[in-house]
Amino acid sequence: MISYYEAKKILLTNVYSLSSVKIFSLNSLDKICFENIYSRYNIPYLNNSAMDGYAIKILEIKLTSYEKPLIYKVVGCQFAGQNFYFNDIESYCVIEIMTGAILPNNFNAVIKKEDVEVIYINNVKYIIIKKLILAYENVRITGEDVFKYDLIIKKGKIINSSDIMLLINLGINYIYVYKNPKIVLICTGEELIGVKFSLMIGQIYNSTYAYLKSFFYRLGITLYYYGETVDNTKLFVRIIKKIEILDNPEIIISTGGVSKGKCDFIITTLNLLKAEILFNGVCIKPGKPIIFAKINDYVYFFGLPGNPISSVIGVRFFVYPLIRKFFCLPDEVGIQVKLGHSLNKKIGYTNFMKSILYEDNNEYFIDCMYEQESFKIYSFTKTFFWAFLKDDTYIYKKNDYIDVFSYEPYAWRNMLYDK
Repeated sequence: MISYYEAKKILLTNVYSLSSVKIFSLNSLDKICFENIYSRYNIPYLNNSAMDGYAIKILEIKLTSYEKPLIYKVVGCQFAGQNFYFNDIESYCVIEIMTGAILPNNFNAVIKKEDVEVIYINNVKYIIIKKLILAYENVRITGEDVFKYDLIIKKGKIINSSDIMLLINLGINYIYVYKNPKIVLICTGEELIGVKFSLMIGQIYNSTYAYLKSFFYRLGITLYYYGETVDNTKLFVRIIKKIEILDNPEIIISTGGVSKGKCDFIITTLNLLKAEILFNGVCIKPGKPIIFAKINDYVYFFGLPGNPISSVIGVRFFVYPLIRKFFCLPDEVGIQVKLGHSLNKKIGYTNFMKSILYEDNNEYFIDCMYEQESFKIYSFTKTFFWAFLKDDTYIYKKNDYIDVFSYEPYAWRNMLYDK
């Protein structure tokens, strides 16, 4: 059996990248950008006013002061959205201007309305300026936010709400993103039934499907479910071949049938399909009897254990890294947090432990729960993090730093995953 690090190396060196799809920018939230995106325009497009006030020529007010105020004639008004602006304006004249309106030619500052006194002489509006202001004060300068041809979104970035705001501000209505992988799930086991049926003795509800469906939904990926099936090799071969032909998936996931019992048939099935088995079993706890294979050059197969938490580990720390590789994203990095207590573990195994994150004296600590069994779901609901305990360490002391991963990877998305 290989180590977790060896399994990850095999996993991430056998992955191709996905193709792109063109979508509306408004629908691109949490999608992965497929190519570098560059600005089409300067933003602002032209010099414009940052507030309501009066546009002036800065050279004309150098001598302005409270002792020697200057009087300026108001000769027009410029509104935001107007596609024309005033030209050939006489000296010592100003234009009343609204926020966002384009500055007239040769005007290079805006004085706020509250910094002037308005007077009328023969029904003509004038302002008295008593304050000295600087060039381009209260002016949004051309390209101050973004210059034309600036790189605004890098390939591989996870699109967030502010990215969408910028795209629309630049008039970019469509972008290319990585297409989502198609993932198909099959759950095996005579004991499994759907939640709409009444539970009989010896049966259990298929809670793993419910978790995986919501897990992938939070990543924006649809999980295609083929239902529960019995432990039958010939039937399973037919199902896999049907999925290959009709669904053309990138990933097939099965749960159950991967251990060494009489009903564990997944390896036999993969051999009949002439699949390339890349690893069979990994030194991890929970989830040791995990299988990774390629059914053909484009379909990856994960055989996960039947216990619910073992399946969760398989998806979180094997399937999810593969999906990141599909999108050409870097491998995930955990958060370093102090361990709140000492513990011992079996050497040679990487452990993923249900854990609670808490704060004490402005420091964060992680505590591993006692209930770590892979069939226990209730304890899973009371925690939010996986403590990652390395295979080469036997004793962990209180205050040792360890890697911590959120249960669902979207939780720290902006902090950890954005390029």
